[in-house]
This record gives sequence, structure tokens and C-alpha cells, in this order.
Amino acid sequence: MRFPRLLASAAVAALVMGAAGSAQAQDLPVDISATVTATTDYLFRGVSQTNSDPALQIGVDAAHESGFFGGVWASNVDFEGSDADYEVDFFVGFANEVGDFAYSAQALYYYYTGAGGEDLDYFEFGTDLSYTLGITTYNVAAYWSPDYSGNSGDSWYLAYGVDLALSDSWTAYVGAGWNGFEELDNYINTNFGLSYSYEGWVFDGQYSTTDVPNSDIADDKFVFSVSKTF
Repeated sequence: MRFPRLLASAAVAALVMGAAGSAQAQDLPVDISATVTATTDYLFRGVSQTNSDPALQIGVDAAHESGFFGGVWASNVDFEGSDADYEVDFFVGFANEVGDFAYSAQALYYYYTGAGGEDLDYFEFGTDLSYTLGITTYNVAAYWSPDYSGNSGDSWYLAYGVDLALSDSWTAYVGAGWNGFEELDNYINTNFGLSYSYEGWVFDGQYSTTDVPNSDIADDKFVFSVSKTF
């Protein structure tokens, strides 16, 4: 799920992290979980990373009782004109809850295997905030990269989302994000969807849109995914 890339589906992130608690080792201060996901398209902020093809993804997370966490996440990718075949993300951060308010801050490194001489790898830093009021959770996120993929200069991502807990298993969500770049065209992505969780399984369907003109990988599309946390 590319862990801190929240608001791609904030609802899925919440469901998966909730399921991860069942995988903790008894009497240990560290919770370790693994999540496997199959999706009809790997979307990152509204743009397909697999040329609109399916993806298989796996992530391993470790969270200390102090709030510090870290892990690795991987997915197949397919970029037009690139030899990159896999994306591997490494991340570390800190998360905490104060009453109905939750926050996290993290640093990520995106590494692309098979890219050869292409300079696709980059760092990103960000924070996520959420506030729960009744059955509604409000989410905001801000991310920044000093040198976005392909030597594209600084990049920024600002996002807002709302989750609605329809029941213990069903969650509806909607989100929007602004993608700003120093040397690329800015764009906005939006998405809304519905998730269902059952014994560590999460089934998610979302509709994603962007205002990127004439782009097959950023057009309106419906994406379905199934994930299992161990």
C-alpha cells in the first residue's frame, strides 16, 4: 500500500492497520505485520504506475510501542519508455494518538529496480493528521520531495479526505489532492470508494479522477483491490 501514501485510500490504511494488531507478538514491544495486495491497477495520486495493468504488492511493517515505525513495501511497475520493473519503498516514522486526534510523520525512499542509468529514485517527507468525530474521520496530509523522480526538482502533495464508518466492516471515503511540481505541470486528483474488511481481508473499490489532459494513465477509472494482513 506504499504505507504513508495515505488518502489514496485512507479507509484502507485504517482497516489494514487495525487488522495488523492481530499479528503482534505476545509481550513484545514491537508489532510486526505483513500485507499482500492484488489490485487491478496501481494508482499513485491518480496516476497509474503499471500502465493501467494489474499489480501484486507486498509490505512488511514494524511498529514499536513508543510510536516509531518502519518497513518496506514493493510493487511491480511499468512506465512507458523506462526499463524499471519494480518499485521498492523504504520508510521510517513516528505515529501517535491523543484522544480522537492522530498524527504521523515519516521519511520515505523510493527505489526502482531495473531502471539502469535512469534517475528515478527519490526521497520524500510528509505528515498525516486525522480527527475522528463520531463515525466520521477527517484526514489531511502534506508531503514534500527535494528532488522528485527523474530530476524534476521539488514536488509537493497536499491532500484532504473524509472517511465514514458505515459499520464495523464497511467504510466509505472520499479524497482530493493537489500535486505541485517545480518543473512539471501541476494537477489535482480525486477519488471516492467503499471498503469492506473481514478477518484481516480488505476488499476495496474506488473511482479515481484527475484533471490531467489526454493521458491514458491518468484518466478516470475504477480500481478494485484485495488485501490480506498477517
